[in-house]
Parts: sequence; structure tokens; C-alpha cells
Amino acid sequence: MNFSISNHIRYFRRKLFFFLDRFKIPRSERRVLSLLLLAVLLVWTARLFIQYPQWIDPSIYEEEQALFRQAFASSHQEDQEIKSRYGLSMEMGVSDLTVEYEPTDTLNSSKTPIQLNTATLEQLMSIPGIGPSYAEKIMAWRNKNGAFTSLDQLLEIKGIGEKRLEKLKSLVTITAVDSTGENR
Repeated sequence: MNFSISNHIRYFRRKLFFFLDRFKIPRSERRVLSLLLLAVLLVWTARLFIQYPQWIDPSIYEEEQALFRQAFASSHQEDQEIKSRYGLSMEMGVSDLTVEYEPTDTLNSSKTPIQLNTATLEQLMSIPGIGPSYAEKIMAWRNKNGAFTSLDQLLEIKGIGEKRLEKLKSLVTITAVDSTGENR
């Protein structure tokens, strides 16, 4: 038997034809699949021999990281200033993703309760857990309804609930005020 290269090619083509014929693929689709397979092989072999240039300069990453570190440090410093201003320790629970505030005794360290009916905005803000928003709400309630007669009236202010009221009871006090605004 004389097996030449052309005979090998004919044999391979015949085996391939009968193999593909089992899948009942029409001739036009076989051509498309053959072209796609050829294109994939060409791209794959080209990638083996072509070396791509470095598209991105690594120094860009260093600049970006420096900017990120600077922004993070600035944000962290602002966060620390806010915490120290209100005397808060902010901790975030990962499990429930809630922020818990724990007041510290850095502000209002004199341990004397603040007079709720005569306190200024700054004095109210010096109370741990009371920021500018709550201080303004307390002042607005006092201007609208007059002097506080009971600490429980703080519950009428939106955002002040039972828990916050319990924390505030030892930090504020109420004295009777006459119509001129003087303590009685």
C-alpha cells in the first residue's frame, strides 16, 4: 500500500466529513463554523508571537494612591473633629449595619445639669448626644410651646425617644420660669 501525503489528507477529510455528517449540520453552517475555528486559531497563534506594549504607566497608580491616601486622611480628620465636637464614639456593627453612638464625658464635664428652659443653643449642643439639629428642635419647641414643665415633654420633639430621654434625664433639669423668662 502506497500512502502518500495526499492520501492521508483525503483519508482525514473523509473521516471528518462522516464525523460532522452525524451532527446533521448543513454545508453553509459547516463553512461558518470552519471559518470561526480558523479565526480563533489565527488569533490564538498571533497572541503567542505578539508582545503587547505596556499600555498603562505604573506611576499613574502611585499618583492615584497618593490622592486616595490624602482624601482618606482628610475625611478621617473631619470625622475625628465631628466626634470630638459632640463627644461621641462612633462604632459600626457589621452584623446589623447600624451606627451606635455612645456619649462620653468630654463635654459638659462639670456634671451639673443644664437648665433646659434657659439654655442657649451652644449650651444645648454641649450636651452629649445633642447636636445642632436637636438643639434647634428643642429651642423651636420652647419658643412655640413655652417653658418645659416636665422632662417627658421632650418626647414631643421628633427624634427624641425613650432611650434618648433616659440618657438626657441626668444631663438636663427643668426650673420653673415666670413670664419674664426669670427663674422662680
